[in-house]
Amino acid sequence: MDLRLLSFALGASSSLLWPWLPSWEWGGLMLLLALPLAGGRCWRLLFLLLGILWMQVNLHYRLAWLDQLGKKTSHIITAHVQSTESSGEKEGDKFARLLLRLDTLDDRPLIVPPLVRVNAYQVLPPLPAGSRVTLVTSLKPAHGLANEAGMDGRRLLLGKGITATGNLRRVIALDAVPPGVRDRWLAAASRAWEGMAQAPLLAALTFGEQGGITDAQWELFRGSGLTHIIAISGQHIALVAVLGWWLGRLFGLRGAICVSLLFAATYSWLAGFAVATERALIMVLVWSLLRWLKRDWPSHRIWLWAFVVLTLWDPFALYSAGFWLSFLAVALLLLASLLHDRPGLVRLQLLLLLGLLPLQLLLFEGMAPLAFLLNLLALPLFCLVIIPLALIGVLVAPLSTLLAHGLLWVSAFGLEWVLWGLTQLADRLQLW
Repeated sequence: MDLRLLSFALGASSSLLWPWLPSWEWGGLMLLLALPLAGGRCWRLLFLLLGILWMQVNLHYRLAWLDQLGKKTSHIITAHVQSTESSGEKEGDKFARLLLRLDTLDDRPLIVPPLVRVNAYQVLPPLPAGSRVTLVTSLKPAHGLANEAGMDGRRLLLGKGITATGNLRRVIALDAVPPGVRDRWLAAASRAWEGMAQAPLLAALTFGEQGGITDAQWELFRGSGLTHIIAISGQHIALVAVLGWWLGRLFGLRGAICVSLLFAATYSWLAGFAVATERALIMVLVWSLLRWLKRDWPSHRIWLWAFVVLTLWDPFALYSAGFWLSFLAVALLLLASLLHDRPGLVRLQLLLLLGLLPLQLLLFEGMAPLAFLLNLLALPLFCLVIIPLALIGVLVAPLSTLLAHGLLWVSAFGLEWVLWGLTQLADRLQLW
């Protein structure tokens, strides 16, 4: 079983190396090769081809709508708002970034509603998630796979599920829906952290709202190797799931599983079910299902199953830097547990630093020289104090603004100290 899963994973991952998207003829050829392999029980090669076919079919299916863009420079779209991100003043204009799920393109319905990102250099009214908009935009493919130009750096947008980007040219209609439960919860939390200098960071850690973080702050986090802590990712969902598991043990194994899932799902919901959080939640579901069924599988098999399930659920995950960093980090932790019964925190951090270094150099063209030391100091603070207190504060915000304010103040105080320390080291935080 393990080698079959590994073969499928390798076949799917080979799409990262494709110079262009293979045509349907290549898919037909591979299908013809797969049929005799199934009869001959050549399972490893068969699963390798199935992985390649899975990626090819999905990419063709989900990118087919891009052919409708043609050479036109303007398109009328109707879409539902997934999220909005304000970036303050940019180039003298109010700037907002809209994440939209398209319903129609130039009055033609789309069978598979794609996700697109539109930049708006104008003042827009509040648009809660679910609002319906009709806009004139300039859209273009977000990657090189739309033609045979090959894949470039923009392919990372595919990792976020985004298949096209563009600018807003004109607003035709805006149909804003009343704020949903999450938006009202965010408003309650905003009242609780109102006036705090680190309110934008609290919003990012709890709701995934990163628009208020300044470029200077992002530079500090990038130079220190701490961006993975600020942007809600699998690490945050896993942390909350572990906290839920720890609390749920009072109710037995299945109680712990249910509480762990509840915590992870709640955090994912607060974060707006962003692509990264959805993927992490799926991983928690896979692990929980195996625990529920009391499957006594080795860790590497669970790792392989998680990889394959996520690839089947969301093939675009393979284009996400966070996906590879997360899976490689888990693989390194599994390796550490094999080499040592109880590896220490320093040893784990050093292993992660060295193990992730080649991938970090490949993805980000540099490394944070102080990342090892800063992560060693900051991770416990974030995992044990800042994030838990911020989440508890957010959860109680609709019930008691005063209590929420106190919890969030302590969390913000921790963030103040982190930023102060990073600022003192600013000259040494440039990427190498």
